[in-house]
Amino acid sequence: MARKNKHIREAIEYAESKGWRYSGGGKSHTVGRLFCPGAGCIVSVYGTPRSPENHARHIRRQVDGCGCTEEEEE
Repeated sequence: MARKNKHIREAIEYAESKGWRYSGGGKSHTVGRLFCPGAGCIVSVYGTPRSPENHARHIRRQVDGCGCTEEEEE
């Protein structure tokens, strides 16, 4: 596997800082998956997206938009 783009690496680190878990490995173009702490959301991480910056932005949006843990926090 080629090194992940720095934007994608930073998005993965951002997700991990929010409690998400990264699991490497995958099928086809997927190099890993991110799992939310509430065990309801999964985000695929691609190794060679057309636009790494847009893919990283998408990962961050999915992490920020996850509603799985909001009920637990209240």
